[in-house]
Amino acid sequence: MDSAARRTVIIGASVMVSFSAIFFRLADSPAMVMVFYRMLFASAIIVPLALWRCGRELLSIGRRDAFVSILSGVVFAVHLAAYFESLEHVSIASCLVLTDTAVFFVALFMMIFYKESVSRKGWGIIALTFGGCVLIASSDMSGETGLLGDMLALLSSVLFAVYAMIGRRVRTRVSTLAYTSLLYLSATVTSLAISLFGEAGSLACGTDDLLLGLGLAVCCTVLGHTVYNWGLKYEKAAFVAITTLLEPVFGSFLGFLVFGEVPGIVVIVGSAIVLLGVYLFSVENTPED
Repeated sequence: MDSAARRTVIIGASVMVSFSAIFFRLADSPAMVMVFYRMLFASAIIVPLALWRCGRELLSIGRRDAFVSILSGVVFAVHLAAYFESLEHVSIASCLVLTDTAVFFVALFMMIFYKESVSRKGWGIIALTFGGCVLIASSDMSGETGLLGDMLALLSSVLFAVYAMIGRRVRTRVSTLAYTSLLYLSATVTSLAISLFGEAGSLACGTDDLLLGLGLAVCCTVLGHTVYNWGLKYEKAAFVAITTLLEPVFGSFLGFLVFGEVPGIVVIVGSAIVLLGVYLFSVENTPED
């Protein structure tokens, strides 16, 4: 597969991930229950494939790599729960754009844990972007639920950054298929525990929600996040990061088509600032290799 074809596939993954907000809005079950079925169905697809294609690799994975993969799954499950819960309180556009600020938290964590500095220009772009976040948050401050939704979206962003950081090293030694099989299994068990012992109290849901969970697994997880991980092996991380910025655009468009949800002018301006900032930061930090 040539570079153009690979990049088309990665951009297609952004379209797939954008459907997550739509599927969840259509569901009636609690956020954690939907996360569980999403990860359960994704595991049912990926794990058998991993055992078939890289069974020996899975058996030979070191304890540390296995632990990091499992930990990534725990964080990923909580990230999804915060993301879905945010959608209960704010618009799809607000949630997606605020969640995309994860790139900045990655920069902060890289500076703290890996001693990789950020240029003054980079921090200036970060300041600009969070200014856009403030605009988006201000549009949701008409009630406590809107502000809560913004905070949950930002929490989801931080958790996604943590998930990406703790899985960064293991992905250099473990194949994408082996890594995602452990990741998805861990996320399944985590979401199961939280569902049973949390507010949901059970895994009961209707047939329609099960089908939506399957859609989340196939479209958003297998054809979305798994493809992102696959693309990182062949394309620069900056390109993959930039393609994820298409999610708010696709998600907002889908939200308008399905729910008639038209973002207000403040959200549109704030979203434009955030997207511009994330793009500028990605370009500013494009790796040399």
